[in-house]
Amino acid sequence: MDINQLLKELKLLEKENKYLKQLLSNIMHQREKHEETKERIITSKSLPQEKIVLFKTLFKGRSDVFAYRWISKDGKKGYTPACELEWQKPICQKPLIKCSECQHRKLTPLTDQVCLNI
Repeated sequence: MDINQLLKELKLLEKENKYLKQLLSNIMHQREKHEETKERIITSKSLPQEKIVLFKTLFKGRSDVFAYRWISKDGKKGYTPACELEWQKPICQKPLIKCSECQHRKLTPLTDQVCLNI
């Protein structure tokens, strides 16, 4: 091969190299964009914090209080806002005074720790 042929080959390789670099850059950019928008699948093996984030996205509402479900001995069912002082004598006067009428009622906020215990 003479020098002119080698120079032509070099220019072709440089052009192809530039094209391949641009193509690779576009593919990497698309992959990064896809990974940013891709939602992570939560399973039983996921980290507790990931499960909490999912749980909180499923139930929108007040975060300063949450309710728990109860079932009475006679089969009645209902929900009651969680109180930090519930059943703590002498402050809590349950069952003599209803929670809704209690002056010492201190509603429990919905924290990550509460979500872990649900």
